[in-house]
Amino acid sequence: MDTSLEYLFDSYFDDINLNDELKSFYEFINDDAYDFRRNNIEIINRYNGVRRIKKEAGYVYKAVIHIDNNYVIGHYASEDEAAIAYNKAIDILQKKGVKKNFTPNYLDGLSPKVYAKIYTEVKISPKIENYRSEEHTSEL
Repeated sequence: MDTSLEYLFDSYFDDINLNDELKSFYEFINDDAYDFRRNNIEIINRYNGVRRIKKEAGYVYKAVIHIDNNYVIGHYASEDEAAIAYNKAIDILQKKGVKKNFTPNYLDGLSPKVYAKIYTEVKISPKIENYRSEEHTSEL
C-alpha cells in the first residue's frame, strides 16, 4: 500500500474510533485490528442487549435495554442467562405498555425446559420491573 494511502486509511479510522465501536461486538485474536481474516475474529456478543465484560476472574455478561435511555437489566454469569434476562425485560416492558419493537434473542442451544427454568429464576433490575411507561406508550 502506498504510504500516503496508509496515512489516509489510518487517520480515517482513528477519527471514527472504529476499534472502540467494534470491540463491543468482536475481538481480534492476534490483537491486530487490521487483520480481518475470519480465523482472527472472535464474536463476543451474539445476542441483542448483551455485553461481555472482562473481570479479574474471567467474564461477566451485562444485559442492557434501550427505552429512552440505556437501562441495565443486570449482570450475569453466562451469556445465555443475560440473553434470557433481556427477553424477560422485553416481556415486562411490553406488559407495562411500552410499544417499542424490541428484537428478542433466540437461543437455539437450549431446550424449552431449560429456557423456562432460567427465565423463571433470572433476576431483573427493579428499574425495569418498576418502569413507568406513561410517556413511552407511543410507537418509538
